[in-house]
Amino acid sequence: YGRADVWDVIACAEDWQEQGNSNRPVVVVGFSYGGLLTLLSMAMAKAPWSGGISLWGVTAIEHMGLHVARAYPKASAQKRLAEQERSPIEKASRIRVPLLVLHGGRDTGSTNEEVVLIQQRMEASGTPCKLIIYDDDTHGLRRHRREMFEEIFRFLDTIATT
Repeated sequence: YGRADVWDVIACAEDWQEQGNSNRPVVVVGFSYGGLLTLLSMAMAKAPWSGGISLWGVTAIEHMGLHVARAYPKASAQKRLAEQERSPIEKASRIRVPLLVLHGGRDTGSTNEEVVLIQQRMEASGTPCKLIIYDDDTHGLRRHRREMFEEIFRFLDTIATT
């Protein structure tokens, strides 16, 4: 959780670029747990991304209920290090490419405060982060699909022209 799978996501993008597509922008997109992977992979030192999109992304493994028991090492010192290593909130200031975050105000996979904190940390380090919170929606943004796709395509257009 939040470690080897992050490396796999980056390896896929690097493979894509090595296969002759290196002139095209590569954007990572993930929803729910994939949103957590999106944020963590964007914060890696050699991240190959031109941008990223987190759709109702989980902001802490602790929000994933039953998975937490398998996510971290058992030893407390190692667990604390792993929690920091796998925290998008802690890593947000390391992201160096634009991010779009679409979040439901009633989502339980992350709180409004957590996604705002990610946006603030990115912007404080000089990286653009557009955050849209749909106050009346939950995990999955079922009430705002049209607006969600409009925002995604607008964001992708800005990446393609930079």
